[in-house]
Amino acid sequence: MSTLKMHFVRLAVLAALALLASMLEAQGPPNACANACLVQYTAAVKACHGNATCLAAAREAAKTCVDGCTR
Repeated sequence: MSTLKMHFVRLAVLAALALLASMLEAQGPPNACANACLVQYTAAVKACHGNATCLAAAREAAKTCVDGCTR
C-alpha cells in the first residue's frame, strides 16, 4: 500500500472514531429502566423463533415497558 493511501486510511479511521465518540457522548447517561426493557425484548425475540405474532407482541410489550420508564 502506498504511503498516501496509508495516510488516507489513518485519517479516515481517526475521523470515524471521533464521530463515534461524539455520538456516544450526545446520547447522555444510560437509563437503567430502558436497558432492562431492552434485555427483556431481546430475550422475548429469541424465544419467538421467528413467529410473526409473537414478535409483534414482544414489540408491543417493549413499547409499553419503555413508556413506563418515561413516566
